[in-house]
Amino acid sequence: MINKENFCVEVNRSDIDRGHILSYLKLFTALEKKKQVQLANKIMFVYRGYKYEEATEIYKNIEFKKWARRLFKNKPHIFYYLCEHTSQDIYMAMSEFEEFSTNGDRVIYKIKYNESLSNKVIFSALKHSVKRKDSLEVQGSVGVTIVDSLYPDMGGI
Repeated sequence: MINKENFCVEVNRSDIDRGHILSYLKLFTALEKKKQVQLANKIMFVYRGYKYEEATEIYKNIEFKKWARRLFKNKPHIFYYLCEHTSQDIYMAMSEFEEFSTNGDRVIYKIKYNESLSNKVIFSALKHSVKRKDSLEVQGSVGVTIVDSLYPDMGGI
């Protein structure tokens, strides 16, 4: 499930479609015990079983939205582990967004600001970083990476 060299986690479409999160919760529980390994912002989800176009806009998929919300509900500090790209997928799946503009073949979306969700994402991850006794440098990096992923069009805040 996890490739130790590049920290990619394969997420199968069948798991998403069925709402299965247990194996992913177990993975993150195991990672929580590995305090000697720095995994802050290192985990990237690779979505298997989707066409390229579907995977690049996975956050629009209804089943993925439900799956992401369940995963976050059970592990609110999950954003501590997620890379910027995967953080965007999960956050957008839990958010409301609208088409902002089109640039050639690329559609740009604007996320509707949700203060409660944003605060929970950021503070849960930072609290987890403190609990792991990360250095201030790592804690700062976690915060910056999350803010940049939640608000990419603003270059963070």
